Amino acid sequence: MNEEDIERLRSMIAEIDNEIMELIADRLAVARRIGAMKIATGKKIKQPDAEKKVKGRIEKKAAELGLNEEGIKGIFEGIIEASVAEQEKLEIALKDLKAIGKCIIYGGAGGMGKILSEMLHGNGYEVTVVRSSGEVLKYPSMEKSAMPEDPEFTVVSVPMKITGETIITASNQVPGKKIYEICSMKTRLKSAISRAEKTGSEVISLHPMFGPGIRAIRDKPVIFCGKPDQFEEDPIWKSFES
Repeated sequence: MNEEDIERLRSMIAEIDNEIMELIADRLAVARRIGAMKIATGKKIKQPDAEKKVKGRIEKKAAELGLNEEGIKGIFEGIIEASVAEQEKLEIALKDLKAIGKCIIYGGAGGMGKILSEMLHGNGYEVTVVRSSGEVLKYPSMEKSAMPEDPEFTVVSVPMKITGETIITASNQVPGKKIYEICSMKTRLKSAISRAEKTGSEVISLHPMFGPGIRAIRDKPVIFCGKPDQFEEDPIWKSFES
């Protein structure tokens, strides 16, 4: 083995280090999502029982892999501390955050709807969720609510087969507002979009290139249908950018 072989292996370690840091960034992003839910439901940020379970799981996995349990425990204690710090930072930010507007998400209780509700709420919007059944709920408490007065926009995040009719419903219930739809098949929506536009609504098509199982929106691509300069001040565009 020569110096070149050593450098090659060091390069492998550098790649692994980068992968570890990417995973830590994802973990912290998920921790922030948990923190937002804790804050919204009035739970304390620090939860000793949950931390104890995490540490027990880590120690068990370390033993299975034949790793030094104390060393791994020390590494994860630092990661847990960083996660708690992220949640505490979010708690302070949300206390100072003023509502910048209201929005409605049709299908906000579904997989993608939850992601969008979480994102928009975290960016300062008062989010109202409308289930496919028509039930109206206030996010994130998910308590029954009334439709908000003068929302800035609506989002349609429902199964493909009812996207068209939901766009029409949204345009009738909240006429003259922007309607964002995320259906993966756009051609079948032409008739519904045409009907919605007759109410004065503007339908904007976008397509998130990810599913509801993502850990974080960070660096995930989203396709907006239109010209780039059209979206410079667009609320959804800005939310994804942030």
